[in-house]
Order: sequence, then C-alpha cells, then structure tokens
Amino acid sequence: MNAQKIKSIGDFLTLFPAQPRRKAGNGWLVICPAHNDKNPSLWVTPSKNPAFIADWTCQAGCSPKAVLLAIGLTWDDMRCNSHKPSEMVRRQEHTIRNASGDLMATHIRLEYDNGEKSFLWERNGVSGLGRLKVADLPLFNSEKISKHLGNDQCVISEGEKPAAALENLGILSLGTVTGASSAPGVEALRPVAERPGPVYLWPDNDTPGKSHMEKIASRLQALRKPCRIIHWAEAPSKGDAADFVAAGGTVPELERLASEAPEWKPKGNSISLVCLAEVEPETVSWLWLPYIPLGKLTLLEGDPGVGKSWVSLAIATAVSLGKGLPGTETIESASVVLASAEDGLGDTIRPRLDAMRADVNKIHAIKGALDFGNGGLATMEGYIEHVRPSLVIVDPLVAYIGAGVDLHRANETRAVMAKLADIAEKHGCAILAIRHLTKGGTLKPIYRGLGSIDLAAACRSVLMAGCDSDNPQKRGIVQIKSNLAPTGKAIGYELRDAGFYWTGESDLTWQRILSAEDSESKSALDDAIDFLKDELADGAVEAKQVFSDAKNLGIYERTLNRAKSKLEIKSKREGESGKRGIARVKWQLPEDLEGQKDLGCQDCLIEDIGNVNIPDVLNMPVEKAIELWRSEGAPVIHLGLGENCLDLEKLLSNSGVSNHHLEAVRAWLEKRNQKPARQGR
Repeated sequence: MNAQKIKSIGDFLTLFPAQPRRKAGNGWLVICPAHNDKNPSLWVTPSKNPAFIADWTCQAGCSPKAVLLAIGLTWDDMRCNSHKPSEMVRRQEHTIRNASGDLMATHIRLEYDNGEKSFLWERNGVSGLGRLKVADLPLFNSEKISKHLGNDQCVISEGEKPAAALENLGILSLGTVTGASSAPGVEALRPVAERPGPVYLWPDNDTPGKSHMEKIASRLQALRKPCRIIHWAEAPSKGDAADFVAAGGTVPELERLASEAPEWKPKGNSISLVCLAEVEPETVSWLWLPYIPLGKLTLLEGDPGVGKSWVSLAIATAVSLGKGLPGTETIESASVVLASAEDGLGDTIRPRLDAMRADVNKIHAIKGALDFGNGGLATMEGYIEHVRPSLVIVDPLVAYIGAGVDLHRANETRAVMAKLADIAEKHGCAILAIRHLTKGGTLKPIYRGLGSIDLAAACRSVLMAGCDSDNPQKRGIVQIKSNLAPTGKAIGYELRDAGFYWTGESDLTWQRILSAEDSESKSALDDAIDFLKDELADGAVEAKQVFSDAKNLGIYERTLNRAKSKLEIKSKREGESGKRGIARVKWQLPEDLEGQKDLGCQDCLIEDIGNVNIPDVLNMPVEKAIELWRSEGAPVIHLGLGENCLDLEKLLSNSGVSNHHLEAVRAWLEKRNQKPARQGR
C-alpha cells in the first residue's frame, strides 16, 4: 500500500497478512514481517501518542523500527496528518571526540522551517549510542584541549553551538552534549580538571541552564578543580555564548566578564572530597587540658543539686581572670558568653560570680529564650561574633535545643549538635553544655545523660559531676569521655559558706557517683514496693485509686510503675468493655502474693502467746535467722493458708508473734540449712 494512504490503524493493518490475525485486548495480533513468524506475535494497538497512528510490540523482540523497515515505511509515514513535521531546512553534524582525538559519536541537529528542532545520535554508522550513555561522552571539542597552552582559560557552555561560536574567537571552548536535564559524568570532565588553566562555566540564561552548570561545578569540585560562573547581564531570555558572539561580543569583553566572574561555592553545607595528603595537621588548643578543648563541644552532666551550674560559673570565673583552673598555670584572660535558662541573672548568677571574684566585665549573658531548632543558633552565633569569647556556656542544653526537636531522636538532635560544633570550630571557642542525668538504668556512664546518645557523641569531652556515695558532702567532676587527650583525673570541689571551692585532685569515680544516685533511686523503689504490697493485700484495687494514694504519699508515677513491674502486678478490666467510662482497670497482686498480709507489721493478726523464747523455737539466734533470710535474697516465707511473711525482720521483732508462725519459719530455716553452700558465699 502507498504510505500516503495510511490514515488510520485499519490502513496500517492491511499491510499485514489477513490470516492468521486475531483480536487481542484493544488491538490485534498479526504476523511480524521482521522475522520468520508462523504464529501471530506482533501486537498492534491504537497509539497512546496523539502524533502517531499506531503502536506495535513484537513478542519475539523485534524492534519497532525493524518492523517499519520490513514493510517499507518510516516514522514519518506513521504520523497523523495534523502532526506531520515541517520541512527540514538545515542539518548540522558535530563529531564528539575524546581528548586523544578518537571519534566517539556524531551528534546530528535537524532544524525545520517552523522553528522546531530535533537531535539524533549516530555511532559507528548506526543510529543511537548502543550501550554508551550520553553522560559518558566527552565534551565537544575535548580533542582540542591539548592544543592550547596550559594556562589558557577554558569556557564550558551548554551545547555545541555556543562552544563553536566562542571557538571562533580563539578561545578554548568546550560544550556539553547531555542537554540541560543531565550533566557530563566525572570522567568526561577529568581532562578539564587535570589541566592547570582556569575554568569558566557559561550557563544559558534560564533556570534549567543554570541548574545544568551547578551540576557541572559540583562534579568539578569533586575532582578538586575550582571554577567560576560567567554572568552576562545583557543576555536575552535563554541566551547563551552564541548570542554573545552574534551581538558583537569581543575577546576583551569576554576577558572582562571572566575577571568579574565569582568563584563557585556550593549552596548550604559544604560537602567535598579531599585527599588527606592535602590536609595540614593541627594541634588541639585547650581551655583546660584535658577537660575542655577550644573549638569543640564539651558536655557537663549530673543530677540536679550536685553543683553543675556552680562548676560552670567557676570555670567562667577562671577564664575571666586568666587563672584559677586546677592543674593549670596562668592563662590569658578572655570573655565568656552565658546562656542560662534556670538561674536568675540578678539573684543567682551575679551573686555567685561576685562571691568568686570574677571579672564580670568579661562575662556576657544572653537574656531571653533561644530555640536552637528555630533560628536560635544564628542569634547566638551573632553574639559570639560580637563578644569573641573563649568560653560559651549553655545551661541546660535541653532548654535551648528546641521545642520542635525530640531530645531522644538521634536524627533530630544530630543536626542541632552538628551546627553547634561548627560554631565552636568556626570561632575557636569552647562550648560547654550542661545536661541532667536520667534515673537508674544502665551502668555505662556515657548512656546516663538525658536524651539521645548522639548528644554525647557530638562532644569531644564529657564530664560527670556528682557526690560520693560514701560521703555526700564530697563532690567532684569525673571525665567519662576524652577523644583528644588521655582521660584526666577527677577534680574535687566543695559547696560551703554560700561559695564554691576547688579541692584539687580527687579519688572520686563515676561508679561511686552513680552508686549514690542509684541508692537513692532504690530507696524510692523499695518504698513504692512496700506501698503496693499493703495497698493490694486485701484484693484488687482500682488503678485510679492506687495512683491517687501513691501521690498522697509522695511516690512518683514512674516509680510506682517500676514497682508494679517488679512485683508482676496484674491489670484486669472489670465492667462492660468497649464502652467508654463503663469498664474499670484494677491492679491485683499475683497469685503467690494475693491475700498476703505483711505479718511483720499487721498487729491485728498477731496472737498473744506470752513470753516465748524465739531463739529456742527457731533453734538459732534471731540475728542468724535474719542473716540467712537476707542471704537467700529476702524471699517470701509461706506461713500457712493465705498467710505469708514478707519481712522476717519485722516479724521476729514482734513480741506477739504466734507460735505456728515461728514453727513455719523454723521449718523454712531448717530446709535452707540442709541446702549445700552457694558458690561465693
């Protein structure tokens, strides 16, 4: 059939054998003319592209173009009449060669009388690039790099046309061949990066063109090649270097544009690849060796009331005076910036500084709330630039890190801490952040701070302030992390007579600090356990009532829940479930404790048996019985039906203890005495 008569998919189907042919979905399966097809394998459907009449797919793998060639048609024959291309008025070919001059591909530019244009690739005499990616192709004119002097300027523009125009001015001019939506790969740019001369990027005057050159600049930076961006103020919309030449641009004018071109810098955080051979070794500077490095973050953490703020102000005092830090000689006095959210400037901070005889002319406090997650870091950095301090104190960190930042999420705290570290490094100041400890938990000190572990990870030094478990009046700071120097010795201090005093090196350890904190926590937990045993001894009690009674006794909800878990107390729902306000949750002791009374303190269950000699009944001294009970872990002793002893010491201290209870205790003791001795006891 004459190609001019193809006006519909029906006309197209007449070019294939009528038999065998069958309907398939929204199209037809016909014999494929591009291979020896015995069963219909070519699926022909109405085209999804309004510019064409039909689409076709060979299930055997023949390409659409092979099918067209087999029936003597071209792509233009398959266009709808309303989309027939205008007449081609110009064909231009550009050869793309590598730096050695080898032909890699030919780029063909077709221009039509209606202003449209299209581009085709040809390689080794075959259309297309085969398996070669366009981003891997060399820049246009790469083979001419070696013909120019090493210090000659090199201009990279978008496409061959502007590159050819600048070349006519005698400039080493290269052109990208990827189009604005992509960019040359690193290997394509390597010949440019390896030459010593300067590199200038000339973007098209539109958003895609500028974005195109941003990608190239970034890749040149990865190759450690700086570049500059040329800005032609008179450029028309979408104008390029070819328009510059067409408008009468000259070499002197180009040299002026090059001299005014700013060096490209990446937007936002600077990310680059650097060879360590190019990095100059630096020594660490210290505000207080080895506890507080300059240009880095340091964390000071501890429980409330141990004197963390006093310690920070003592350090600030020493910095303002140039002396006074334990183990250091006189240093140059310097300024301090203080951000304190918990202590008043007039009633607390100033009196403390005066008591330590600080030079308050060199200590500056930030008034007002800062939110590091919402512009507060920039505000603080502005104050740092103005004061130029050696020390910045943030007390406490949690008050400033930002309401929109979850303190326990590493991905949120990491960004804030990284910016804080950048400020410290940029201005060469030490930033000392103060943080509270959590209650109980892990024995590893680095994990005891409130919030994400990333807070401590971002700091080069972490100090823990606290009291000695054996002597609460004995205080000190212990270094629990030191990345830049060997860990320092503990430094003691005292709080007395409304003042702060360093006491020199100390034997305090973080284990003793945490032991003191844990013993206090354990005492509170024991109180909560005793409360629950008594509260639930007569049976299940509504959880709401339990919480209320505990609160009245000063037991915190968190401690109560820990005691609940330790006793394995059950929660049960009573009433009609599924209806709000109907069902009630009650707490109940486990079966082995249910119905128990603490017979060591419930006098109503004690019988009056006169003067019984308890050691005679137990066959051992009371002290030994209690010691044995404690050595077994202070277990519950079963005394009879519904009766258990929760505290043997309380039971035996009661002169009215019943004989059958003592007999039960004796039986338990005799049974334990018959057990083989435990290892390590």
